[in-house]
Amino acid sequence: MSYTNATGDGVGTHYAVGGAQRITTQNVTVQDVKGEIHIVGDGNGIAVTAVSGTTGKVAIELGGAVRKGAGNSSGKDQAATIDGVLGWSGRSRSSLFAALADLEACRDVDGATEALRAVADGRARQVDALAGVDVSALSGGGAIRDTLVRALKFSWQADRAFVRWGESGCAKDGN
Repeated sequence: MSYTNATGDGVGTHYAVGGAQRITTQNVTVQDVKGEIHIVGDGNGIAVTAVSGTTGKVAIELGGAVRKGAGNSSGKDQAATIDGVLGWSGRSRSSLFAALADLEACRDVDGATEALRAVADGRARQVDALAGVDVSALSGGGAIRDTLVRALKFSWQADRAFVRWGESGCAKDGN
């Protein structure tokens, strides 16, 4: 996925919008998406990540003007992107816990297993998204990113083990 600025010039796969106040995900319009895109925001800014091979258009409306792209990102933008991916991971964790509770209670084993598969697939995309985050403006950014990627990989491995548990069926005898 790449972004273009208002004049249609390509600006690559990362972008930042400066000088805007209170950008939220409600300022974003996504069109013609083939693949998967994630938009996260904290009320002051947004981060957009796309699964490799995703195509589509992302537009950000700021006070009536649409801006697409802006080139380089600051440390604050890079930190917000990392925070966005971690927030996405947190939402996956919530889904994980619900599915594990169902599986442990032998409720809707097939549905719980499918939910665990979705969590594992999402976690793999989170690893890819975080691994590709530009951290050049953050002091120690590479080490921070690498540590977080390793942690997400461990989570992904656990998620896959939970899927195998779900696929093995349900038994109250410690399965």
